[in-house]
Amino acid sequence: MITPSPSRPVRDLLACIAFACLVTGTRPARALDRQAETGAKQALAAAMKDHAAGDDDGAILRLQRTRKACGSGRCSAAIRASILRDLGAFQFARGDHAKASASFSDALDIEPDLPWNAAIDAADVVAEWAAVKAERAALKETPPQGDFDHVPETEQAVDTPLPIYAELSTPGVAKVVVKYRLPGETEFKHRTLPRFGGGYGGTIPCQDVKRGLLRYFLQAFDSNGTPLANSGDVRHLYFVPIRWALSGEPPHLPGQSPPEACNGQAQTAEEAEAQQTLVGTAPEGSRYVRLWIGLSGALDMTMMPSGSDVCALTSALKPVSAGYYCTNPNGSDFPTRSPSAAGATGTPLLGKSGQSSGGITTGDVRLLVTIDYALSTHFLTGVRAGYVSQSYPGTAASSDGHGISTPMHAELRETYLFGRDPLARSGFAPYAIIAAGYAKFDTNTLSAAEVNGVVGTRPVLVWRMGGPFFAAAGGGARYAFSPRVAFLAGLKATLPFGSAGILPSVAPEVELHYGF
Repeated sequence: MITPSPSRPVRDLLACIAFACLVTGTRPARALDRQAETGAKQALAAAMKDHAAGDDDGAILRLQRTRKACGSGRCSAAIRASILRDLGAFQFARGDHAKASASFSDALDIEPDLPWNAAIDAADVVAEWAAVKAERAALKETPPQGDFDHVPETEQAVDTPLPIYAELSTPGVAKVVVKYRLPGETEFKHRTLPRFGGGYGGTIPCQDVKRGLLRYFLQAFDSNGTPLANSGDVRHLYFVPIRWALSGEPPHLPGQSPPEACNGQAQTAEEAEAQQTLVGTAPEGSRYVRLWIGLSGALDMTMMPSGSDVCALTSALKPVSAGYYCTNPNGSDFPTRSPSAAGATGTPLLGKSGQSSGGITTGDVRLLVTIDYALSTHFLTGVRAGYVSQSYPGTAASSDGHGISTPMHAELRETYLFGRDPLARSGFAPYAIIAAGYAKFDTNTLSAAEVNGVVGTRPVLVWRMGGPFFAAAGGGARYAFSPRVAFLAGLKATLPFGSAGILPSVAPEVELHYGF
């Protein structure tokens, strides 16, 4: 049987494909340094001989030099990962457990499917390799869903009690329990979480906090032992990596100091119970800043009512349009308030004495000093006082008893921060505020007026007053750069009322907080 030859176009296509495969397939090989690759393989074998002879220090030094020689691309990924894997094994054998974990993790970053070196069969080293792989796999898991507001700790050190804190709004709860499973085990243990602040909190004892992944779920029961709520179950579990050394701040319950390591000594039943009792009866510790001072700025945005002849005066020298006052561009009152000026040259002409078309206008700018005291990790009570700029400069309004002449602002404020332990942690936290006080409120718009005896129009500023009392509410977000420095940005709705009238406004505000 004779196989027909492909046509020329087909032959050309096949040749192009073969050439492309040849080029792309050989580029990585050309990028490698064959001498470095060969030297690395020899170093891996020599390091194993050093280890077998009991010279782990020599094996580690050899592999560290080889790793440097390979760099980031002179040796293949498999070789570079193998160097780190074996380096970690020898570091672990020498007692540098934290360094060994880091080397294993770096090896798997390069080659996620890297197999274990079967020539290294020490059970504790193999277990450490498995623990690192398990951590990496767990990070891909979907967290359990449920009724509790709970965020697991990101890590804990071995032989150190593990804090567990959760909040629950379900009524009728008599008992909350954490059910946990030790690394490598299948049976669950449990501990009761007593009431703690706004939720439930406690610790898993240090003898159960061993290297690996500690997994758990949460349940709540009524007084009859009937389950009321849960987050997770035996198949859907939270996890906390238990490590030889922490990479960040040690975990702790809200307002508490981090628990101390047991240094390999198991807690007695009495010690564990005492710790649980301490947690349950001291929900608000001192590990957050109490006194906060700051600087705040706000810009009022006000709905200016519409009106006509807003600068005109009655025969009693009162505004024809109640609540409106006018000034010249230099800040003096318009028109002049004197009995001899009524009807004289310079007084406004009716029908042409200024108008307000209405709409949203920018009003006062408030520059304030703030002082707050933390009653808890969520609640601040405080005062604000300062200067109001771009406010009404005339004297007529205060003379009529409509508002105050001093450009001041005084305020009492209550702030509630949402989230877990917001004053003791860095990061974002939403907040809500209510406030009340005494301040100057006004806004203006540009208009024009004609006066007796003068040809043409003149520019005037039309002012609307409010206050001097006010009530306010609002909210925003607080970002804590540290437990002592925070930045707040929010929006506040204010209702001024009193002798000057009602003048609703909305104000974006920012604040820089520093705690002592």
